[in-house]
Amino acid sequence: MKDLKLLPALVCIIFLALTSCEDNAVTNELEPIEKSGVNRGFPGGPNDESGGTDDYCPYPDIYHTEFAPEDLYSMKSLVWRITWPDCYNKSDEDEIPTAFIPNGALYSSKFLNGVDPQNTYNSVFSLYLDNTIKKTSDMGNVLNFANNPPAGSMETVIFKIYEDGPPPIEHIQMSVVNSPGGLVHHYLNADVEVDELAYQEGDILTFQLSGPEYTRYGVIWIKSMSPRIIDVYMTAKGNGPSDDIGKVSR
Repeated sequence: MKDLKLLPALVCIIFLALTSCEDNAVTNELEPIEKSGVNRGFPGGPNDESGGTDDYCPYPDIYHTEFAPEDLYSMKSLVWRITWPDCYNKSDEDEIPTAFIPNGALYSSKFLNGVDPQNTYNSVFSLYLDNTIKKTSDMGNVLNFANNPPAGSMETVIFKIYEDGPPPIEHIQMSVVNSPGGLVHHYLNADVEVDELAYQEGDILTFQLSGPEYTRYGVIWIKSMSPRIIDVYMTAKGNGPSDDIGKVSR
C-alpha cells in the first residue's frame, strides 16, 4: 500500500524530468541570428548600435533553431526566441521592433514605412506593441503600406486560443522537438478564433499562416514580461527551405 501511495509522486517526478529535458532541448539548440545592417534600425535611434546617443537601446536578441525529426507529416519545426531589452519601455513606439517576418527578422513601423512596401507585405504579426499580438494586416493605423495592399500580397493569419486554457507549454515543446506535425493539432484543438490577443506572462496563442504556396501552423508563447521574452514556434516543409517567405528589400 505504501508503494501505491508513492506512485503519484514518482509519476510527477518522471513527468517533470521529461518536460524539463524538452525545454532544455529547445533552449540548448538556439543560436543567435546575426544582426544585419537592415536590423540595426536608424542612426541615432533606439536601435542604433553605435552607442553614441542618450536614447541608445540595443536591437532585441533573436535566437533561432530548427528541429527536423522523422515526422509523419514531413514537417520540421522552426523556433525563434526574442528578448527585448527593458529600455524599450522608454522608446518611441514607432521605433520598437515589433513586426515579425517568418525569416526571423523583426522590424519597427518607422523602418517599414520608409522602405520597399514588400517588407510590410511580408510581415505577418506584431509581437511587442501595446502588449498585444495582432495581424500586421490590421495595423493600417501605424503601417502605411498595410492600407489597401495589393490583393493577395499579405499572408492570411488566423489566431486561436483555448477556451478552457492551453496545455502546458512543455507539451507544446515536446511537439516542437519530436513531432512538428503536432503543432497542427495544437492549432486545431484551440477552439476560439480571435482577431488579436492582449497578453500577459504565460499566455499561449496558436496560429495558422497561409500564403499562395504553403500553410504553416504555430504557437506563440509569452515566456516573460520583464524582460519581454517571446517564443515563436512554426512548422515548415521538412524537405523545403526555411526562408521561403519573408524576403526583405530596401
